[in-house]
Amino acid sequence: LYKPLQIKRVTDVTESLSYGPGLKDFPSAALRALGLGARRLSALQNNKLNKKQRGNELGQATDKAHEANLVYAEGVKGVDPRQEEQFKTIYGLNEVTGPDNADAVKASIVMNVLKRNVGPGVITIGGCDYHDSTQTTGDNKDLEIGREIGRAVEAAHQLGKPLFFQILTDGGVYAKDGKREWIGDSGDRSLSVVGFYNPKGASNQPRLQVGRYTDGQGIDRDSLVGSDPVKAAYAVFANYLNVCGRLGDFEKVAPRGVFTPQELDSLLVFS
Repeated sequence: LYKPLQIKRVTDVTESLSYGPGLKDFPSAALRALGLGARRLSALQNNKLNKKQRGNELGQATDKAHEANLVYAEGVKGVDPRQEEQFKTIYGLNEVTGPDNADAVKASIVMNVLKRNVGPGVITIGGCDYHDSTQTTGDNKDLEIGREIGRAVEAAHQLGKPLFFQILTDGGVYAKDGKREWIGDSGDRSLSVVGFYNPKGASNQPRLQVGRYTDGQGIDRDSLVGSDPVKAAYAVFANYLNVCGRLGDFEKVAPRGVFTPQELDSLLVFS
């Protein structure tokens, strides 16, 4: 239903929150009339959708989207981090920073997620396949990842907004015994990390880890989330809903019976 938007330039965000560059010179009254016309046309189409499976849900989502689009007729402000003092300081930006600057792009994603102009955001960091038999390459890359988390948390703090984040990887690495000199790939040693910044104060953490490793330093596939990456994903989703105060909605989205109530409770990291 929703298509992710790849952000390569700050203008990718600003143009997505508008009627597009092709209509940028249209007066707001004309854009609003265009939006109202599209909404009326959609309402007529919804009558046909209601007769199809889950058509009512699709119609409701479409109605909300058309209603939201009317806001863009007047233009949306506060979406460019190069014009926001807090983000200029945190990310080292200024008015002449190019729209394709890497820090400006990352700031754009973080800022608009925190301001709820967009949905979830993803920052991709390359070069994490760092098994070159040294510790230095891995340490530098880990520092880069930590820096991005730190900047996002600082932005959330300054805006007084909550932030839930997750570190995702498509695999793990293994090292020489007793050292951090990374030798090669090892999906059996992978993990995912979640964190939650609450501007109202630190949350309680009844547990610091979900799942476990064996004595051989590989994933224990007999643990609740160790046997299936899909279950691991739903465990993260449950934690996100929990910090939002909407854990009761889990069963509306997750497959029936994916976790028992007791299992679901055992997966919650924050309380």
